[in-house]
Amino acid sequence: MVRKSATLLQEARRPLPTASLSVGPAAMRFGNVTVGSSQNQTGTLSAGSTSVRVSTASWNGSGFSVSGVPFPLTISAGQSALFTVTFAPQLAGATSGTISFFSDAANSPRGEQLSGTGVQTTQHSVTLSWNPSTSSDVQGYYVYRSPGSGGPFTRISPLEAGSAYARTPRSLPGKRITPPSRHWVRAISRVVIPTKFRP
Repeated sequence: MVRKSATLLQEARRPLPTASLSVGPAAMRFGNVTVGSSQNQTGTLSAGSTSVRVSTASWNGSGFSVSGVPFPLTISAGQSALFTVTFAPQLAGATSGTISFFSDAANSPRGEQLSGTGVQTTQHSVTLSWNPSTSSDVQGYYVYRSPGSGGPFTRISPLEAGSAYARTPRSLPGKRITPPSRHWVRAISRVVIPTKFRP
C-alpha cells in the first residue's frame, strides 16, 4: 500500500505536457515580384505533444497577406495545418514584414519573417528614322514589326507623313513590343491600295 501511494504521488508530481506551436519556414523570401502581380508561398503550423488552439494571426509589411487558416483553428497533437502568404507589391522596391500566430500554446505568439521586392516591368520603346522617298506619289509610310525576316508582319503605325517613328507599348493599344524584333517601313503611294506586306 505504501509503495502504491508513493508511485501515485510521483505520477502526480510529473509536469503536464506543455502545449507548443511551431511555424515553418522561419522566413519566407519572395524575391522579385512584378508590381501589380502576386506570388504565393505555403507555410506550416505544427502542434507539439498536445493539441493547440490557434485563435488569430496578425501581420505587417506592405503587400503581404495571409489566408488559408479558418480561425479559430485547433491542431491535434502531432498534426499540422497549412497557411498561405501572398506578396502582391503595388510599388517598386524592397519591403519586409512579419506574421505572428496567437494560440493557447506556452510559446505564443509564434511567427516568421517576410521579405520581397516589387519590380517594374521594362518599358521598351521604338524609335525609327529613314530616308524619305523622292517620289511625288508617296503620301506616307507604314511601319511593320515582325519577329524575323520571314514574318509574320504586323502593322503598328498609322500612316506616317514624315520620316520618323517613335512609340512605346502604352501608345499602341492591344500591342506589346517584345524584343528582339525587326521593324520595316513601307512607302505608300497615293494611287496604289496597300496589299499584304512583303519586304
